[in-house]
Amino acid sequence: MMDDWKTRPTLISRIKDKPSNENWEEFTAFYEPYVKGFLRRLGLQSDKVDDFSQMAFLKLWESIEHFELKQTSGTFRAWFKTIMRNNAINYFKRESMISKKLKDYALINKLEKSPNAIDEIIEDEWNIFISNEAWNNCSEMFSENEKNTFLESLEGKTTEEIAQKI
Repeated sequence: MMDDWKTRPTLISRIKDKPSNENWEEFTAFYEPYVKGFLRRLGLQSDKVDDFSQMAFLKLWESIEHFELKQTSGTFRAWFKTIMRNNAINYFKRESMISKKLKDYALINKLEKSPNAIDEIIEDEWNIFISNEAWNNCSEMFSENEKNTFLESLEGKTTEEIAQKI
């Protein structure tokens, strides 16, 4: 099951070895919700999320030729995570120099002093992203009642509260 959560090696190979608009669009369509979710968790405004998302994909596109897809080395997602983390730190440094916002300085310090903090955000966002993908792929198998029951349980409602609505 965990293997299903990995990026398809064929997709990585296609964007690396046979770059085309179609391959790139398929790749970005898959990863864009994940990247944008991560950026929103960092507190970026929606116009900045779009800009940063484009920057992250551009950096990936510029450096994909250096990625080696091997069983013994790290995963593509770990490599992409490093690109996103470095871009986030650089972005906030640039923004802080321009805006001089104290909260940006605090975020930069947190990101630089604790790289695990940003890794945790990225990993959490991956888990949310992959859960949403799974839900989208299987939700049509359930009745509206079953879907609503499940979604309300995720919101923390008790069995009794859910049963009253049914």
